[in-house]
Amino acid sequence: MNGEHEPDRETRVREAAYFMWESEGRPDGEADRHWAAAEKLVDSEIDAPRTGGGDARDREATGARPAGS
Repeated sequence: MNGEHEPDRETRVREAAYFMWESEGRPDGEADRHWAAAEKLVDSEIDAPRTGGGDARDREATGARPAGS
């Protein structure tokens, strides 16, 4: 992974880990697990393709057709 997303990524990981910790009742000794899960979540969001038009399921739900149809 390149360094251009790193400051933003670290902030997002920190916030996600914090919210996971909060949602589980602030358990002691779970920081590493929360951090690893947050990294996985944030990295999947960063790596996800950004199509802007949605996928076929979105079109089916709205009745929209792909361009040229």
